[in-house]
Amino acid sequence: MKFSDIPGSTSVKAKLIQAVKDQRIPHAQLFVSAEGGGNLPLALAYAQYIFCKDPQPDDSCGICESCRKVSQLAHPDLKFVFPITANKADKISTYKDQFPDFKAAFTDNPFLGVSDWLQAVGKEDKRPLINVDSAAEIHRDLQYKPYEAPFNIMVIWLPELFFHAAVPKLLKILEEPPPQTLFLLVSNSPGDILNTILSRTQLVKLDKIQDWEMLEALTQKHGVDIQRAQEIVNVANGNYNLAQWLINEEDNSESVNLFREWMLAAYQTNVPALIQFSDTFNAMNRDRQKGFLAYCLHLIREALISAQEMPELNRMTSAERSFIPKFSVFIHPGNAAEIRNMLEKALYYIDRNANMKVVLTNVSLRLMELIREPVKKA
Repeated sequence: MKFSDIPGSTSVKAKLIQAVKDQRIPHAQLFVSAEGGGNLPLALAYAQYIFCKDPQPDDSCGICESCRKVSQLAHPDLKFVFPITANKADKISTYKDQFPDFKAAFTDNPFLGVSDWLQAVGKEDKRPLINVDSAAEIHRDLQYKPYEAPFNIMVIWLPELFFHAAVPKLLKILEEPPPQTLFLLVSNSPGDILNTILSRTQLVKLDKIQDWEMLEALTQKHGVDIQRAQEIVNVANGNYNLAQWLINEEDNSESVNLFREWMLAAYQTNVPALIQFSDTFNAMNRDRQKGFLAYCLHLIREALISAQEMPELNRMTSAERSFIPKFSVFIHPGNAAEIRNMLEKALYYIDRNANMKVVLTNVSLRLMELIREPVKKA
């Protein structure tokens, strides 16, 4: 993984490279972005640059033995810690037991999120954690000196998912790191990490992927035609993982129709239809659920902008242009904020193993009131 493989965050990449050149690498760094923002692949690109035998001015060479090993997640001095669904029947107790699965999932999609990971291991109904056994394994993993590189680098993906009883073990090793050890923590929700951990890391906050950067990646790396790529960029809004999902969807008319049916049932107070929608949503895999709810948030934004008659701010696809103007009459500042809040909470609950049929039914019943709410006059 090279820096050039990751769209955006040009200034962040430059700072990381300069830190290596100056030999001023912090022992613990926290890479933060929203899901799909590229923090995990950027951490790997950084590790590859540190290990590179022939580093270039602005990237690793990508062809030396160290670069090849890092890109294949096979370097002996590069360790990965990630949340797992511990299962005695499957003989899974620590991250090492699931590393082959993680390697395959990451290779398939370096921008993966929690739902992608759970889908890859067939545990979509479970909540993953970095458990106590994994925390103990971290200490064992780092008791040896580096084999080939100047450092042992440990990438900890999603430290916000440390089980509470495992946190003291992480704190101890961050406070007293073994010699020649670097920690790269990768988080999508730093607000869920204890301050005692945050205070021991240096923050690396990624920039949001800009539209032109994503457009370039979609057209040049994925071969998407420019018109379709522009539509994807408008919807993804900086989420590269969502953009990849939209590529495979071909067009978004199916999602528009599903959203239209949901809103129509809410407006008509058609409770049986709303229950049926909740069943349909509950039958989706987590990746599809998250993608659809993120898309719903986009549609609410577009409807509110359309209602305020600010077309220059709209980011609509061709499939949406016939729907949004009609739907926008039901969306206004008085109800848009609460609708967005409900959808964001539903997104939050997906990764926390909530009963999504119950969650979506509750959202739907409240929607019946909100989209019939008249515009409040000033």
